[in-house]
Amino acid sequence: MRTYETLDLGDLKDYDRETSTHWIYLCPFCYRKIGSEDVSGHLYVSKTKLVGLCFRCDTVVLVTHDSIEYVDDKRIIERIASEINTLTVYDYLFSCDATSEVKSFPSWKEDPDIVGYLEERGKHVVAKANELDLKAFIGTKKGVLIPVVINGRVVSYQIRFITGKKRYYTRPGPKLLYRPGGLTLSYIPEVVLVEGVFDAISVSIIHPSPIAIFGHTITELQKILIREIAPSRIYVCMDSKQLSEAVALQLKDLPTLDDLDVLSVPYKDPDEWIKHTVIH
Repeated sequence: MRTYETLDLGDLKDYDRETSTHWIYLCPFCYRKIGSEDVSGHLYVSKTKLVGLCFRCDTVVLVTHDSIEYVDDKRIIERIASEINTLTVYDYLFSCDATSEVKSFPSWKEDPDIVGYLEERGKHVVAKANELDLKAFIGTKKGVLIPVVINGRVVSYQIRFITGKKRYYTRPGPKLLYRPGGLTLSYIPEVVLVEGVFDAISVSIIHPSPIAIFGHTITELQKILIREIAPSRIYVCMDSKQLSEAVALQLKDLPTLDDLDVLSVPYKDPDEWIKHTVIH
């Protein structure tokens, strides 16, 4: 049976080897779950998502460590965005990331394939596309570019591909937070935490402050950003109740928090729930 554990990366002492995308460790949970030690390295931890899976005992590990050197610096966003001053900075971002050839970043409206993709995602996405400053990504692949804006500055992006096998690409670097329309680091009384950007876009139909955490785990940097908005109530709505409970566990010590609630939806994720129950 699949179980979920929270662990600091520094506590994983038995490093085995690595690939280009994962660190590989001896799983510390195998003995407890199946009665024998992992001796050949079955716990794979994603370097970008900071989520691990043991292919032997089926344990998902939510990693809480964040290796950013300036993690305690309250000017974190200013440092990340120090060279980014406007919303038309994608050439700069892509030149830094050494991504595959990029030809242009036109408006989503200018490409019929992008329009069709957004229409399939739902009429609420099309209605919000201009507000969200969505762009068409036209390169060796085609997709929708979603800017991540904090304090009025583009600090990252995610591309949802509509061609090829790869579903999405998030700019390498520290995991941040995505709020549709942009996040301002000032007091927000209540937030809903979800996994992905389209979950957040859909939930924004019924709540003013959905925030995507880009995966299943909260990093130390993301905790700092959440502390900056100082919510008194947080709803956690991941793709499963177990994941929601694991994320909630990482947030229980936030100093401003009065209520921390786990939400379960009767669909595979919040995006599907909104599309099937709210949008007709």
